[in-house]
Amino acid sequence: MLKRTLLLSSGLVIVLFFLFPAISFGQFRIEDYQSGGVGIGIWYGVGSITFDAASSSASDEVQGYTDVLPSSAQGAGGAIGISFGDFGLNFGFDVGELEIDKLADIQQNSDVSDDVLVIKARRINRSITVLFQPVRFFYLGFGTDIGTMEFVQKAPGEDRETNRIGYESPFYSLGVAIGFDPTESLVAPITTIYVKVPTSQTNFSGTVSGIGVGLFF
Repeated sequence: MLKRTLLLSSGLVIVLFFLFPAISFGQFRIEDYQSGGVGIGIWYGVGSITFDAASSSASDEVQGYTDVLPSSAQGAGGAIGISFGDFGLNFGFDVGELEIDKLADIQQNSDVSDDVLVIKARRINRSITVLFQPVRFFYLGFGTDIGTMEFVQKAPGEDRETNRIGYESPFYSLGVAIGFDPTESLVAPITTIYVKVPTSQTNFSGTVSGIGVGLFF
């Protein structure tokens, strides 16, 4: 299998979470690739994130929202990537919906009179990952998730509103990618299983694991 298996990155998430399927490609022949050609892939995946607890340095607002998040959440999406021999670069986008219906103490004062009822939340995530494939089928990566947590909520005596909080979470990733070389056909299918582990505890960070399927040329 060509080292273009790098293209299936842990940026699939969702985790992750999530971009949308677009299965449309062309292809470099194997001899072109071996002499320095570039591989390109597009794919779709599903995954799960296990949220970290809020860090001690997080704001009262972030701690309050983190306390009402479920222990894990699912999502789906996709990505596009490009490989250069043993290395690759991946861009992903994913979205996850979370049903909550809990009071959040965003003032961290233990006074329920000023809590907000969080009805649901949405995690909108974008990722960029640099990948390295040291051996066949196996790859390592380092990247960053950048996104927004949207909380649909209702404060006492007020109308429903949406509060948006941005986040940034660097991560390490590793995965296994198995596929077929595009010898004579125009496209080749590929499957990956991956995990992303945050390098540090940040706002709404968490470990992501998932599986993805796609095509590359």
